[in-house]
Amino acid sequence: MRKKIPDVRFIIAGYGPPDSLTELAAADPAVRVTGFVDDPEEYYKRAALFVAPILTGGGIIVKVLDALAAGTPVVTTSYGNEGIGAIPGRDLIVADDPGTFAEAVVSIMKDTELAGRLSINSRDFVARHFSLSSAVERLETIYRDAVPGQRDK
Repeated sequence: MRKKIPDVRFIIAGYGPPDSLTELAAADPAVRVTGFVDDPEEYYKRAALFVAPILTGGGIIVKVLDALAAGTPVVTTSYGNEGIGAIPGRDLIVADDPGTFAEAVVSIMKDTELAGRLSINSRDFVARHFSLSSAVERLETIYRDAVPGQRDK
């Protein structure tokens, strides 16, 4: 990727990074490992994109939602979109092998129109499916469906 985007910087934020990542950052000035951050929102908003190469289910999936809500274009795997249900290619990019994943990252970094479209669509997606008002609406529908005679009201 560095050959295609020579001035790219990679910031890895999060609690407890493995030694391999801190060693990588020590050897490469374009890689920075922050460790725990108080306000990840700040990083989402400054980032050109958010990468989440998730290989199993886990807590980082919430961070995918946070990045989408911030309008940060996201590249993740099928696992990273599991339970979120965003539409690949519209709301985020899903890539399950390293080569395709890297191509997706480069595409977003080089194509500002694609990045802008993903940014807008991701915010809209989260507002439609994960906002407080959408949760209240789903809950009201469940209650109406559960109480006989309330479905048509």
